[in-house]
Amino acid sequence: MSLDLGPHDNRQYIIPSLETGNLIISKFTPLTLFASPFFTPPSPRLLSTIIFSPSTVAPGWIIYANYFLLSSPITATLFPSSVPHWRHNVRLALQNASLYLHPSKVNIAAFTMLSFHGEDFAASPNVSWMLCSHLCRMAQALRLWEGGGTEEGEGEEEKQRGLALFWAIYNMEKCCALTFGRSQVGLWEGVDVERVEMPRGEWFGGFRPHLTDQRRAKGVEGVDAEFGGYIFLRNVELAKLSGRVLEYLGKGEGTEEEREVLKGRLAEWFRETDETFRRGVERERQGGVPGAGVDVKREKVMRLYEFTVKFRYLHVLIILTKDSPGDRGLRVESARQAIGILPMTISGWDPVYNGVIWHLLYYPFTPFFVVFGHIVTNPRAETVPSDLRLLETVVEYIIALQPLLTLLRDLTAKLQKTAEIFLRLARRHVAETTGSMPFSSALQEDVTHPTDFSQPQHQPDLSQHPPEMVMPDQQDFFSLEGVDIDRFLSWVPQPMGFPGDIDFGVGDGTAGEEEEEEEEEEEEEQQQQQQNRGVKRPLEATFDWFSWENYYADATQ
Repeated sequence: MSLDLGPHDNRQYIIPSLETGNLIISKFTPLTLFASPFFTPPSPRLLSTIIFSPSTVAPGWIIYANYFLLSSPITATLFPSSVPHWRHNVRLALQNASLYLHPSKVNIAAFTMLSFHGEDFAASPNVSWMLCSHLCRMAQALRLWEGGGTEEGEGEEEKQRGLALFWAIYNMEKCCALTFGRSQVGLWEGVDVERVEMPRGEWFGGFRPHLTDQRRAKGVEGVDAEFGGYIFLRNVELAKLSGRVLEYLGKGEGTEEEREVLKGRLAEWFRETDETFRRGVERERQGGVPGAGVDVKREKVMRLYEFTVKFRYLHVLIILTKDSPGDRGLRVESARQAIGILPMTISGWDPVYNGVIWHLLYYPFTPFFVVFGHIVTNPRAETVPSDLRLLETVVEYIIALQPLLTLLRDLTAKLQKTAEIFLRLARRHVAETTGSMPFSSALQEDVTHPTDFSQPQHQPDLSQHPPEMVMPDQQDFFSLEGVDIDRFLSWVPQPMGFPGDIDFGVGDGTAGEEEEEEEEEEEEEQQQQQQNRGVKRPLEATFDWFSWENYYADATQ
C-alpha cells in the first residue's frame, strides 16, 4: 500500500512539529500504562527522543511507539494526518537488520505489537506465521519465562512483566497453530510450561480492556478491576489445553481415552470460565460508578470478550474431534454454535476491542468447513436450510469486517470469494441431489447486501416455518465459472467431515486431459517441496491457507 507522505522524504523518519509532537506525547503516555503489565513503558525522556529524534534510538522502540499510536483509536482519531507518518516510520524501522539478529525485550515488544494487531503485516498466512515464529524464538533466546530484573528494586516487577509477556506470546503461538494447522517444531523445547509460574492476579490491576482509553487512563472506581486479569489468565489456561490438544493430534496415534480426557478438561475449563464471566458481568452491573447506573457500553464490551473466549473454546473442541466418528454430532453442533457467535462479535465491535488480525480472519473458516461438509454429506437433511444460512453468515461476517479493516480490502475480498465459492458449491450439490432448492426468507437475500451486524441477530426458526421447496431459476445463484474448483476442494480438511469422493459436477468445460496431467504433476511437485520445507499441515484440521495464499500470489504475477 502506498502512503501519501506529502513533501516528506520517504527515505527518512518523519518527525512532527514541536507542538504536535508534544500533544502526541501527552496522549500517548497514559495509554502505555494499559500495556504496562506486559511492556516496560518508555520514560518521558526516551519517548521524546522516539518522537523527535527517531534515528538515534533502537528500531524496536520506533516500531513499538509508532504502532501503539496506530493501534489506539484515541490517537489515530486525534491525529489523522499523522497516521501515514507513523506507518511509514514503522516500515522504515523494519528494514533495520538488528531487529532480527539481536533478541531484546524492546524488539520482542515491537514484534508482539505487529503480530497481535499489525493489520499491515500480520494478515497473510505466511507473514503471520513468520512473525509469530520469530517472536517465539526471541522469547526463547531470552528465556523470558524466567523473568527477572536488571536494576535494583525492579526484580519482582520485571519478573511479573516477563511472565505476563511470555504467557501472552505462548497464548498467541497456540492460537496461530490452531489457525493454520501446524505447530512450531521444537519450540519451547526443554520448557515445562506446567511448571512455569503464572503472574500474580493483582499484577493485572491496571489491565482493564473493557474500558475506553480515556477511562483506562483516568482510572474508574467501582469497576471490576479483576476482569482484565481474569480474561488473560483464562485464555492462558485454554492455550495450555490447546498445547495438549496439539500434542495429541501431532503424534497421530493417540487413543480415544486420551481424547475423552482432553474433552473433559476442555468442558471443565469452559464451565468454570462461563460461570465466572457471568459473575463478573453481574459485579459490573452492581458496582458501577456511583450515580451512573449500569454502563451498557462497558457491559457490551465485556460480553464481546465472553463471545470471543467461547468461540476459541469451540474452535479447539472442533479440532480435537476432527476425525472421531463418535463425535460427529458434537463437532457439527459446535461448528453451528461458533458461527452463530460471529454476528455478536461484529455487533459488539468497539474501539476498545482490538482483536488479533489473523484470528478474526481465519478462525471462522474451521467451523465453516465442518458445516459445509455436513451439508454435502447429508443434502436431504432437515437442517440443510439453516446450515446454508450459517454459511451465508460467514460471508456476511467477512463483508462486515471490510470497513473495520480498511487496509485489508484485497485480502478480505479474497476471503469473501472463497466463502462464496463453497456456499455456491453447497447450494448446487443440494439442488442437484434433491431436485429442488430449499429456500427460507433469509436464503433469498443476496449475500452481497449483508445483514446489518450492528443490530442484534436472530437466526430464523426453520422448524416452525418449513422452507419452501422451489427449483432454482437464477443461473448466477450457482455460477462457478472461471473457478478452479478442484484446486479449492483440495485445500479442504477432509478429516473434518468432508468426504473427498463427492462429485460436485463441475468438471465439464475445464482443462483438457493434458492440462489436467500437467496440473497433477505440478501439484505433486509442490507437495514434495512443501514436505521438504516442513510446511505441510500435520494436523489436517484446517483449510490449507498457505497453498491458498500461494495460489492467489501466482495469479497476480
